[in-house]
Amino acid sequence: MFEDDIVHYLSEFRRVLHPDGLVFATFFIVDEESLRLTTARGDALTFQHRWGKGCRISDLQNPGGAVGQKPPTFR
Repeated sequence: MFEDDIVHYLSEFRRVLHPDGLVFATFFIVDEESLRLTTARGDALTFQHRWGKGCRISDLQNPGGAVGQKPPTFR
């Protein structure tokens, strides 16, 4: 997901959940080590393309298919 989408989803979770409600969500978080390892192993999702602020994608033809965010996005 792109950062704007993440922010939207998180605000919707806050809006609709009960105060003690839970959300289980997964995201691709990429850092220098994960970029190096995915390339070295030949993984399908390598996030080698920079896209926007702090964001990386795997496929230029389908940017939203797999979006990896840098750790500061979630801080």
